[in-house]
Amino acid sequence: MAKWYSFMRGNILVMTVCECIWRSTIDIIWPFLSLYVLWLGGSYQTVGQIMAIGNLAALIFYPLGGYIADYQGRIKLIAYMTFAYGVAFLIPAFTSTWQWLAVGMFIQNIVTFYFPARQALIADSIPPEQRGIGFAATMAIPSAFGIAAPVVGGWLIETYGIDRAIRGLYLVGFFIAVVVALFRLKYLRETLDSPKTLDFSLNKVPRLVIESYRSVFGVLGGVTRELWTLSLLVSVGVFFASLVSGFWIVRASEVVGLTVQQWGTVMLVSGVVSVVLGIPAGSIVDRFSKRWIAGVCLLLGGLQSLLFLWCTTFSQVVALAAFTTLTNAFLNLAFQASSLT
Repeated sequence: MAKWYSFMRGNILVMTVCECIWRSTIDIIWPFLSLYVLWLGGSYQTVGQIMAIGNLAALIFYPLGGYIADYQGRIKLIAYMTFAYGVAFLIPAFTSTWQWLAVGMFIQNIVTFYFPARQALIADSIPPEQRGIGFAATMAIPSAFGIAAPVVGGWLIETYGIDRAIRGLYLVGFFIAVVVALFRLKYLRETLDSPKTLDFSLNKVPRLVIESYRSVFGVLGGVTRELWTLSLLVSVGVFFASLVSGFWIVRASEVVGLTVQQWGTVMLVSGVVSVVLGIPAGSIVDRFSKRWIAGVCLLLGGLQSLLFLWCTTFSQVVALAAFTTLTNAFLNLAFQASSLT
């Protein structure tokens, strides 16, 4: 028994604790964000534009995050950008227009370029033979703390109104993000040997971005065919998931007829499935072909999207959400473990 959680110490323990705090507080907002955009006067097109702009911002600076992580180290980048992410919460907390909400989300997505550093730190801190179950644990345990978050969010929205509830949650999110940033800065330990120092003065940032892209293209030259295939599959999957993710709650609310609290219950069930089956899924990924697991899950994912169009009741949405969460658990773990082995 001790073997399976032997990696749960040091950086992995710190990152898991931080994610537990994050999931149980800040993640209350996200399931209801599309409805909030519509309440603020935005259209369906506005929802798509806000999501697209945010994803574009993250995409542009991701190579920079990976470059900094491999050159200077991970810890300060993770901590400082967590703080910047929290500061961006103040914009929607003190405004009530979808335009300012879009600005806040744009800034938040820009600073997520620290995600490659976070993933690299986690990977470096888990033995290669335990990465499947290791990543599963770092996902499943925080999910347990976030199980009730959507239900709490639904209750807050129905009790205080969506504007007051969401703005209050953004303000609370700022303070939580500051605490998490300080905790990460104090307790995380660098895994990069002999990290160097980069000049982050304003006039040097464009050069750093250019160098980061050069580094990416240099790495691409040595990428194996298998990794190219994996990258293509992930890219296609992310594209189509991003295309529709912001509208799941909109369809559930306006077409199926679910209330905000019912949607919170759907997210609750998804969280329970993720927690209960997350670690066993990681163990299975470590024991069997990651390629076959990913392939089967991709096929199931397409079927699940089609089935959602046929859902007409709350029970059907709940059942499909549970099935989809299970599939995604295997898919994400198979992709993460495959890219590191």
